[in-house]
Amino acid sequence: VGHDLRQPLAALQYIHFDLRKKLTSEGSSDVLDDADACVQDANLMIEDILQLSIGEERQLALDLEPLNIADVLDHVLAPLRPQAATLNVRFQLDMADAYVVADRALLERVFRNLTTNALKHAPGSNVTFRALIEGALTEVQIIDTGTAIHPSSQSAPQTGFGLGLT
Repeated sequence: VGHDLRQPLAALQYIHFDLRKKLTSEGSSDVLDDADACVQDANLMIEDILQLSIGEERQLALDLEPLNIADVLDHVLAPLRPQAATLNVRFQLDMADAYVVADRALLERVFRNLTTNALKHAPGSNVTFRALIEGALTEVQIIDTGTAIHPSSQSAPQTGFGLGLT
């Protein structure tokens, strides 16, 4: 939960740093849009946390809809691009027209968390986003060329809302 709350604000810091450099350039409007998206993401996450904390059925209400994975990733990656450029990380999308039925906000959160982990642990690398489609199933892979988690540092699978990466 702490990671979810801090990440959009950290991205906002990078965007504002980038904004200072571009304030008089043509790209300042895009940077401001990215900043607005980060603030909106933070507000959505805070609302989700508040819903959970007051015990409303102890579940988030899902807003399921058909989503184009590339469009969702574009929205997630846009505010992270300044940070990626600073860290010399290159994003590569390798996906066909892949669609899933999911809650946009939650899917964006998963992609954002995995991407910021890659940025944190794989500076100077490539981060590839790949969709593999087999029948009605779609697998999304996020692959970086950074150092792997050492087996002694891997945790047991978790329950709840954490990803429990291993």
